[in-house]
Amino acid sequence: MVSSWTPAAATTLRASATTSGPIPSPPMTATRWLAVVLDETCVDRLFQAVALQPGYELLIDLGDQIVRAADGTVLRFEVDAFRKQCLLNGWDDIGLTLRHADQIREFEALRLRRFPWLSRDFSA
Repeated sequence: MVSSWTPAAATTLRASATTSGPIPSPPMTATRWLAVVLDETCVDRLFQAVALQPGYELLIDLGDQIVRAADGTVLRFEVDAFRKQCLLNGWDDIGLTLRHADQIREFEALRLRRFPWLSRDFSA
């Protein structure tokens, strides 16, 4: 799907798209949003191609940061390096935290040893 957005709306969409969870590993058959910024001329050409060819498809390659059009045209785009790493590895915000699960468990165990009263159940 090719969409065009105002710059303000595109900024919001791009921020939301990069934090909404992992992109499936290749082959990418699941529908997922990856918001890329292309110049207006490129977007106009894509819209013309879509209008002329029902079922038009293009490839967005996050690893190489390119959009490859059906005619072979390659369009480059920029993406934040940290978000790119997260998307390629399937890390959402929770996944990033869980990468440190062992350290979190160690911290929690140390905290309870140092402050045992924090483990009391006050609900009774």
